[in-house]
Amino acid sequence: AYATVDKLASPSPGVQFQGAATQTMVRSDPKTLKLDVALPNLTCTDMNVSSATLGFAWRAWRLEGAEWGDASPELSRAAMEEYAANPVSCRLPVDTLRAGATYMFRATVGFADTMTINNTAATTVNVGAQALVASIAGGVEQAVAIGDTVELDGSLSVDPDENDAEGPLQYLWNCSRIVDVTLETGEIQRRLVHDKSLLAPVDATAAILAFVPDTTSGWTGGATYEFTLLVSRGTRTATYSILLFISADRYMPRATVTDFDENLKYNPTADTYAAVYFEATSP
Repeated sequence: AYATVDKLASPSPGVQFQGAATQTMVRSDPKTLKLDVALPNLTCTDMNVSSATLGFAWRAWRLEGAEWGDASPELSRAAMEEYAANPVSCRLPVDTLRAGATYMFRATVGFADTMTINNTAATTVNVGAQALVASIAGGVEQAVAIGDTVELDGSLSVDPDENDAEGPLQYLWNCSRIVDVTLETGEIQRRLVHDKSLLAPVDATAAILAFVPDTTSGWTGGATYEFTLLVSRGTRTATYSILLFISADRYMPRATVTDFDENLKYNPTADTYAAVYFEATSP
């Protein structure tokens, strides 16, 4: 009797990425790419393998048009060595990748003493665009007096993607007066009356809207106005609105929230209260 034995030669380790072949994320999220690695059957191999210790090599490319190109600087070789310090995973910190870009990650796994006996796995990561965040400092309800110099600050609006390739953030302010209208049913309905002339004398496209609400410019003391900031960049937009009450009393008291003392630790727990300190002044 006889038997035929097929020599396995130098089998390579098995490797694949966990999850889908194409993955999605946004720039401000951390991302971890994990590998599933398996040793081959080492019962029948040649002498090229002297150790079962595995070696890992990570590379990344960025899609440029229809071609894969170098992903530097965000995913240079040095950066990939840092992110894959634990070689079975690649941990990408927040804000590492470019918004709107597509990346290919490849992991090569072989026997450490001779990486020529290896296997590879690849995955694609698409980085989606995030929404802009519009903001106006000072709270959603504010109050000033007729004739005050007012500044509404929208400079805290941000693009989480920091995509400067789309140009700078664009700002556009709108103002509407809130009026109560009595319907035939006797019901009182609140409506917005838009008046472009109110902001006509000022720059309504700046991050900070500066104006003086006085009666000669069409403002009404004792009225409430809604200010809406539209922030745009490329095809993305975001809005934020506040209510501003304009008092007819030039001598109304002013209250401002004071800065927190950074040297103190604020850690309110259940059934406790956190105090907010403010200063009040009168002209």
